[in-house]
Amino acid sequence: MRSLAIIGLLITVAAAPALAQTGTPTPKPTWKEKRAEKKAGGYPNVEEWRQAWQQLSPDDRSTLVQAWAGVSEYAKNLTPEQKQHLREGAEQVGERLRNMTPAQKAQLETKLKQIHDNYAALTADEKEAQLSKLADTIDRLKSLTPEQKEAWKARYRRLLGA
Repeated sequence: MRSLAIIGLLITVAAAPALAQTGTPTPKPTWKEKRAEKKAGGYPNVEEWRQAWQQLSPDDRSTLVQAWAGVSEYAKNLTPEQKQHLREGAEQVGERLRNMTPAQKAQLETKLKQIHDNYAALTADEKEAQLSKLADTIDRLKSLTPEQKEAWKARYRRLLGA
């Protein structure tokens, strides 16, 4: 369960720019404006992100792209208030990640590597069984009362330390 929370956390952080784009409509910058912003240092983490992306396997890249597209599609149906709430949550998670000490980052990296290795060791049938359980859980959560949903949210927040 903890690994699912970490994966959800990472998807949320990765999806934050996509969620931010689905809020109030703003004109898209032209390629010249983007280039000028990049040259002016508007994207301080671009090289770090590029290197991290290059280190991912093609399967992992595909998974992240699909997750990002799924989150973007989901965000289209949200109200402005819901989008703002998600944006604020993503910003808080991003801030927590930026403020991690090197030891905390190393610990997170170790946990994520362990999760990756454990998942890679699963057979196709085991992966399918886990996905089926996840889908069943999602279906069960949809039928909860508002009070039950709030109780689950509180548990999830405690799990994430929020």
